[in-house]
Amino acid sequence: SWREKIAELRGYRARHGNCLVPSSYRSNPSLAVWVKCQRRQYKLYQEGKPSAMNAERIMELESEGFCWEVRALPPAGGGSGGDQGTSALSDSITRI
Repeated sequence: SWREKIAELRGYRARHGNCLVPSSYRSNPSLAVWVKCQRRQYKLYQEGKPSAMNAERIMELESEGFCWEVRALPPAGGGSGGDQGTSALSDSITRI
């Protein structure tokens, strides 16, 4: 249910500091699928198409720091990454 998945997303955020559940999240694959579905439903909602998304759910997800659009990072280009990975990740996230 919605409530169960929101609770799982909160748990993920508590552990990882964000809501960027990877599509191949082995610890909870169903959460990864749910997150992807929320982004798809949001897009349909924005386009005025039938969707399970609504303003209340949008507000709840956004209050958790949910990112609606996440672009894939380019492949790492060798060298020592240091904090560059985190910086690149931050730069690759667009909040709508």
